[in-house]
Amino acid sequence: MSTDPTPPPPPPPSAPPPRGGASSVDFGAVPRSVWISLGGAIVLFLSVFFTWYSADVGPISVTASGTDVGGIVWLVFLAALVAIAAWVIDLWVPTVELPVPAWQIAAGAGVVAVILIIIKIIDKPDGWGLSWGIFLALLAAIAVVAGAYMRNQEVS
Repeated sequence: MSTDPTPPPPPPPSAPPPRGGASSVDFGAVPRSVWISLGGAIVLFLSVFFTWYSADVGPISVTASGTDVGGIVWLVFLAALVAIAAWVIDLWVPTVELPVPAWQIAAGAGVVAVILIIIKIIDKPDGWGLSWGIFLALLAAIAVVAGAYMRNQEVS
């Protein structure tokens, strides 16, 4: 007879990681720089629907959103979507690898948006004044670029 003790039983298997849903996303792990850039991109996305121009016609005040004037404002909208998509893919879609870092994509989209918005500020429709929405869009586009630059400094 052998006096060796029997080995202990193996530990029970650990629970599988949560699948999908908000429970698998750790928002606390997202750097502040990414929140600044992503938040700016979301505000930029929404700001094209806000009032960019206003005009007084006698006692009546008329306003126009960015989408009402169209043209290059849709490119601002597209730039915001590109920045949002880059950050979402970088943060929460680990199976997709972007061809360049997300901060570069967001910075490029933000710079394009800043340039286009400045063009719309300079080249406003005749008889119209600038309204709050265009300035919100400009600040949001600057936030996209600033957050992307900050992210670059963190990873360098």
